[in-house]
Amino acid sequence: MLYAVEMDFRDAAREHDWHTWYLAHVTKLILNVPGFRGSQRFRALTATPSPWLAMHDVAGPDVFKREEYAENGGPASTGEWKDKHTNW
Repeated sequence: MLYAVEMDFRDAAREHDWHTWYLAHVTKLILNVPGFRGSQRFRALTATPSPWLAMHDVAGPDVFKREEYAENGGPASTGEWKDKHTNW
């Protein structure tokens, strides 16, 4: 199953830090959440309200009910970046 997440992140001064955090975050999900199999992120080439798209390959909707996902994923796991994401 593909799980898609759109968002906006417009803090250009912190974008490099966000990319570094995001790579670590996705790696943590893949290594710690059974059924979370892979992820890709894309940026729109033209202006759009949500220029970032993440596509996650997961075994099915039950992945999001797992304790491991609650501990490692979801909006609560975005820490300091949560307030910088809009248009989810």
